[in-house]
Amino acid sequence: MKTLRGITWDHSRALPPLVAVGQRYEELNPGIQIKWDKRTLHEFGHKAIDELTDLYDLIVIDHPWAGFCFDRDLVVDLRSRIKAETYQVLSQAFVGSAFQSYLYKEKLLAIPIDTATPVPSWRPDLLENNNIKLPATWHEVTALADRKLAIMPGFTADLFLNWLMLLHSLDARPFLSKTSIAHEAAAKKAMHLLKRLAEPMPEEIFDWNPIRVAEIMTQADKFAYCPFAYSYSNYTRLSFSSKPLKYGELVMLNDRPLRSILGGTGLAISKKCKNKDHALNFSLYCCSSIVQKGIYTYAGGQPAH
Repeated sequence: MKTLRGITWDHSRALPPLVAVGQRYEELNPGIQIKWDKRTLHEFGHKAIDELTDLYDLIVIDHPWAGFCFDRDLVVDLRSRIKAETYQVLSQAFVGSAFQSYLYKEKLLAIPIDTATPVPSWRPDLLENNNIKLPATWHEVTALADRKLAIMPGFTADLFLNWLMLLHSLDARPFLSKTSIAHEAAAKKAMHLLKRLAEPMPEEIFDWNPIRVAEIMTQADKFAYCPFAYSYSNYTRLSFSSKPLKYGELVMLNDRPLRSILGGTGLAISKKCKNKDHALNFSLYCCSSIVQKGIYTYAGGQPAH
């Protein structure tokens, strides 16, 4: 029996779909066993990958780790192991830039299995009960926050990404320079907008990530709207939450829509994996159209295909 060990993050969007896909893969491939562990969302975003590559063959990862992984030779360059015709199909198969986000210096860090981006979420029943129209502009979102009906994740990583989103809307175009993130005046204006939005919200938001915000919004009837948080489609399903959310388009700021920031996850293979061919075959199976729209989604996943 050959065993592949994998690690993902701790949520119903992450672990159950991989367990379900792994179970079916084992049934189709006798002699292969796939075992999954989980870690917190904070560890997923911040714990260095080199602490995992000795223990795991398959590592669920997000694209900002690409440079770190390749500079330290931690993961397999999947592009060199995938047939040219398969690679061409994969390069066109996923939502938006999900596939391209895992490319670094023409090497492929991971194959996408999940995608997400910060978007508004709301409780349709609470908006209707309070006779509130869905916000379409930044001003309307701020007004809703002033009524204590809006929250957002205020965890440091989320604040930083939302600040970058505002910079784009102010046409500040961050990261054009290697010596500064953005022009000081625009950076301060974006920070002021974010601070003004947060001021009426409870101080606890600074400990809340997108999962915590979604749980709060669907377990109680206090908050009706969130202007931007990474989407978790589980919370739109009645089978998952009795008070489901809806997701929609970002609001307008200065007559232009806010520009969101790509997230999601992919499957990377550790350089120390002893069964790289089997790990790659499982990754290709997991990201395939039939699995992504079938087992993966039915088990609670948020597919990238």
